[in-house]
Amino acid sequence: MHLPTISILLALAALVTAAPPSLHASGAIPANSTTTSLLQRSQGETSGLVYFCPGYNFSPIGKCYKFATKYNTCFTVQGEAKGKISSFMPDVGIKCRVYTDILCSQAGMKIYYPGYADVGIIGMNDKIASFKCWSN
Repeated sequence: MHLPTISILLALAALVTAAPPSLHASGAIPANSTTTSLLQRSQGETSGLVYFCPGYNFSPIGKCYKFATKYNTCFTVQGEAKGKISSFMPDVGIKCRVYTDILCSQAGMKIYYPGYADVGIIGMNDKIASFKCWSN
């Protein structure tokens, strides 16, 4: 009767002291390991989310993005999204201005919720290079 109890205890002790597998060996990616295609220009207060896609009507031709913005902060679009934004939507309660330059310095177009399923309506299809958002 003692032998099965000792065997179970030894097996449990081995499991408790076993080291977790390497993330790289298992192919897992840490939950807090994220990448973004945007370059933040300055700091501000958290304002909300913006959504943008390379396809019209927020269709994910390629990859759509959901990005946490900060008030009065310029974000430069980079990576896969660069020159490929066809739909853009800020969260309820914030407004954004989208720009054709990377520094949010030229004249831009304002976008309010629910945004545009086709930013070509405002002459910005595949031209959004940066954006900045504020509270409504």
